[in-house]
Amino acid sequence: MEDLSELTDLTQQLNAKLQDRIEQVKTDMARLQEEKAEFEAEKEVMQCLTSQESDIIKLNVRGRLMETRRSTLCQVDGCLLQYMFSGRWEDRLERDSDGRVFLDYNPYCFEKILDFLWALQHSSPESPAPLPEIRGDEGANFRLLARYLGLEELIYPELKRFSDELKTAEVVVMDDGLRAVQKAGKDAYQSVFGHGVFVNEVVEFRLKIEQLRNSYKWMMFGVIPEDYPATRNSHEKQGSFGWSTNGNTWIAGKSTRSYKGFKSGVLCEATEVVMTLDCRPRYNTLTLHVTGANQEYQLVDLPRNQWRLQVVLYGNNDEIRIQNIKKVPGSHILK
Repeated sequence: MEDLSELTDLTQQLNAKLQDRIEQVKTDMARLQEEKAEFEAEKEVMQCLTSQESDIIKLNVRGRLMETRRSTLCQVDGCLLQYMFSGRWEDRLERDSDGRVFLDYNPYCFEKILDFLWALQHSSPESPAPLPEIRGDEGANFRLLARYLGLEELIYPELKRFSDELKTAEVVVMDDGLRAVQKAGKDAYQSVFGHGVFVNEVVEFRLKIEQLRNSYKWMMFGVIPEDYPATRNSHEKQGSFGWSTNGNTWIAGKSTRSYKGFKSGVLCEATEVVMTLDCRPRYNTLTLHVTGANQEYQLVDLPRNQWRLQVVLYGNNDEIRIQNIKKVPGSHILK
């Protein structure tokens, strides 16, 4: 009898485990069915998008009626128009009584943007799209709309360059704003700022130290508030943040040696770096990554501000190059 009781208990335990396993299989099957349905829906959307590239989109822009192709609106990756008219969210867009998508944008400025997008779609390296010609009283409105739509860096390429105005006299800006060279004829601090101003976004600055020949092997780069003037000692101003090649980290214009492991020798001639500014609310960080090395350094709790790229050169003929300035899709250059 005792053996029979043990056998019964064992059978019940096995049945319970089997039942649990059956329930788990049912749950897994249901999840797989859901994933399959999601996949099919996604595939249907993509097929729909493929077939709709030449669709005519009818717009009502503050009462002015316009029509254009979906492919014209969606050609620029990461811009707001691509998200709006990709097909996935279109049913959520506001429409007028005739079913046209209603856009509460300046119609003159939006029409100029449509013209630019059409030209961009039909452009080539040999025949680039001409930049929009905007009448004087609409210049600020046009730039605001271009920024809002995430198209400003396409229309204003100088935002990814050194400024030929925001610099000290002994710095020469070359190669269409991509290179800055110290030409003081001696060792002396000389600064140059980037043209673009950034706020509430994530921006990557890709830089290369082309030449570093001064006796101290000194060069500094970082960010500075947009309203600061370019002076010889701009790196010592309260709003200055960044790193210098002698191993100093600059925080609010004050240098700190070997801060968080950053030291002399990390940056030298021919070094390529990616400096990432995250000036979104609640982030406010500046991060330095040395290309080709597993080295990263970060400054946190930057003050809320509108920022420019800052470079301070020290030695005669010392040189730095902007390889690229790229913002994360969805964020916007302010100026």
